[in-house]
Parts: sequence; C-alpha cells; structure tokens
Amino acid sequence: SAGAAAFWFNGSFIDMGLASMMALIVAYIETADAFSRQRIVVVQIVASFVVGLSAGLIALQLPDSTCFGAIAIGGVMDILQGFRIVFAVVEIMSRHTVAGSADLLEGMLFTGLIAYFLRFGQYMAVVIFKDPDEKIFEQCQKPVNEWWYFLIVPVASLSWSGLFN
Repeated sequence: SAGAAAFWFNGSFIDMGLASMMALIVAYIETADAFSRQRIVVVQIVASFVVGLSAGLIALQLPDSTCFGAIAIGGVMDILQGFRIVFAVVEIMSRHTVAGSADLLEGMLFTGLIAYFLRFGQYMAVVIFKDPDEKIFEQCQKPVNEWWYFLIVPVASLSWSGLFN
C-alpha cells in the first residue's frame, strides 16, 4: 500500500506511512475469521468508509504535507477487486460466460461500493470541517523523488508477494 501511494498517486513519505497504517486496519478486519462471506463484504465497505473519513480528516488537517488520494486509495488497495475482474475476463474468453459474467459484475459492483464509501468518508470529513478549501483534494503535489524507487520497489514487491501467499 505504501508503494502504491508513492508509485501511482505521487504520495510523499508521510502519505506512504499513513497509507500503510490504513492498510493495516483494513488487513486486520480482513483476517477476522468470525465473519461469513456476506458479512465480510459489509465489513470491508465500512472499512473503506473509515479509511475515507480518516484520510479526509488528515488531508484537511495537514494540507501541505499530505494527499487524500494517496492515503485513501493506497489504504484500500488490498481489498480492490482487480484480480477478480481480470480472472473474470479470462473466464469469459475461455467460454465460461455465465461464471465469468457473474464474477465480472460482482467485482465491478464491489469496487464501485468501495469507491463510493471512500468518497462518502471524504464528504463526511468536509462536513465535519465545515466548508474547507476543495483544492486540498486535487492531485498530490509533493511526490517521493524517483531515486528512492530503488529502495521502495524491492520492499513493496516483497510485501505484495506476501499478501498473495
């Protein structure tokens, strides 16, 4: 998540740390074995709202050193349904149309719900602060220097490979 915040969303080192903390919260919720498949979907959606609200509050409190997009999207990167959508397309192309279409629809809807509740969390942060400057939520302005990627890429690669084991 920290690597995603830096690579794809122009996040700073502070954004990387905050995205990591948000991802730890989401990962802790995902490891709960007490939830059924239906309940874990609801819990992950609530987690995306919490990440959106927290990232929004942090971005509004520290507008010069943080970026909402890098923190929020980096924080929920692990629960986005990218692999499900890719595998659904592969199923559709291998003539398993019904199963592939169902997986594709479920992945797209679930990703849409995560995005919606991230945005709703951001909106609630704006409501809490009552009419802040909306330019705070635009593109990140202080990215990590690209020379740091030589150190960030191996750490992010090891972390992502551990995620999928």
